[in-house]
Amino acid sequence: MNFYPHHISDFNNSTRHLTRVERSVYRDAIELYYDSESVLTLDLDRLAKRLLCSSDEEKTALNDVLGEFFEVHGDGYFHARCDEEITKYRANTSAKARAGKASAEARKLKAAERKQKSTRVKNSSTPVHNQEPITNNQEPLNINNMFERFWEAGMVKTNKKKAHPIFKKIIQSQKDPESFTDKLVFDVGERIRLGQGGFENMHPTTYLNNERWNDEIRPSSGFAVNYPVAANQLSDKTKHRTVAAQLSDTSWTN
Repeated sequence: MNFYPHHISDFNNSTRHLTRVERSVYRDAIELYYDSESVLTLDLDRLAKRLLCSSDEEKTALNDVLGEFFEVHGDGYFHARCDEEITKYRANTSAKARAGKASAEARKLKAAERKQKSTRVKNSSTPVHNQEPITNNQEPLNINNMFERFWEAGMVKTNKKKAHPIFKKIIQSQKDPESFTDKLVFDVGERIRLGQGGFENMHPTTYLNNERWNDEIRPSSGFAVNYPVAANQLSDKTKHRTVAAQLSDTSWTN
């Protein structure tokens, strides 16, 4: 991660009882956690070296900080709140990447369509009745492409076969299907990015049937983890850390 949210007042309230050395070591520890996007090693000598803890006072401070703010897991010391922020960061980055890829594919397809239409106009020998099958063959391809962009926007990927005809019916009723698809992709990505409550588990069919793109976007006020996948797709380690995060005291923010 290139950055992470650091709320000064919350951090101060949670570390007010620490010494200056302990506060400094704790800040360095969570920054290493965010920078590496992984748990801290169980090798205390190696960890102390990476955090520049060379004196006895600094090493003692490191032990105290680890004991108070971190929990020991199978592969190292993990921090529930840091894991939440890393998960949200990765989800947002992945959603943007998918949206960018889908947009590039749509532009490429549209350019190919314009070129094909231009070729047909210039070829005056082509009978008019021969153009209709070409148009019919292109239509499902366009809809399929737009649906894939919507499908990859970030919601739970479930009931794809059921969602496709619903999407097709909606998109065919629009004056500008491409622009409307862009609207849906942006709407889904924005709600997930802002952590709208319950949206990370919403099925595409529910979103489409209830025209949820017309709802007001309400960012979450809590620290719930926004997963772009269903719970049964999460690894055991991620499930463990999510439960730990929900049970821990989230009244402070790094």
